[in-house]
Amino acid sequence: MFISDKLNFLHRSSSLKVLMLLMSCALSATPLFAQTGKKKAKESQKEEVKKNDGSEIDLSKVEWPEYYNEYASGGDFRNGRDFNVEERYFAPYIVSVPVILTPKKDQALALKMWKETIRVYFKGNDPAFYKALEPSNTIEAKAVNYDNLEFPQINFGGDKPQTKIPFWVTDYLNDEELFNRLFGFQVSLGNIVYCSEDIMFPLMTNANIENEEARMEEAKKYYMAIYAWAQAYPKLFDKIDDPNLKFALETQNLDLLYRFGQHRFALSNEMRDNLRFEKKNVQP
Repeated sequence: MFISDKLNFLHRSSSLKVLMLLMSCALSATPLFAQTGKKKAKESQKEEVKKNDGSEIDLSKVEWPEYYNEYASGGDFRNGRDFNVEERYFAPYIVSVPVILTPKKDQALALKMWKETIRVYFKGNDPAFYKALEPSNTIEAKAVNYDNLEFPQINFGGDKPQTKIPFWVTDYLNDEELFNRLFGFQVSLGNIVYCSEDIMFPLMTNANIENEEARMEEAKKYYMAIYAWAQAYPKLFDKIDDPNLKFALETQNLDLLYRFGQHRFALSNEMRDNLRFEKKNVQP
């Protein structure tokens, strides 16, 4: 009887401890759930603020690369592509070094080339190459008047990129995760120039124009895209394998340049669709 009573006591004691433990958990869970709810609410609030910030961004104040509106993503922006609210938030982080994408869609190679270009650009101590602009303070973009277009001076070659890159990019160079994220911004926001597989030369949109005036207008836009490509990737320009193509560029022979685009570097609609990346959400 004594043993039985002891077992019953231990059973009741154990049950009581379990009950007390459950009550304790229940009481402590309430503030925990409340805290979790507050955290989720706070995160949602931050996301909402970010979206509101994106809607507040004036895209006319973003300094677009000259090729962007006409040739980024094979001309998607001239054909009506626009940024959604979240993308507008990241628009000031576009830099004037396009991502090079060929029909193989080798994004690893595109990442390697893009990062190497950025890093080479910031080697050395010449402050004239640096452009100290913060993304939030970029100047108003200049509209390009193609009717009275003044071509830039020919200075394609050289070991160091000649394009202007904002100095804040240096904050990303020593952190691979951040650097890769900055590259991701370029891809998500369409900062891509589609290029041929053989020599990675920019492909021309609208390669079947019959009207002579419209052809020359397209050739001007194509020239500007090629110029930006060569400024950012001078070693690729040096690899051009056709002296006539180099001659067309150096003499600004738009008719000859259009013919090269039409017969060797044409970007078909099918190729554009195959090269296009699905728009992805990017994280700050």
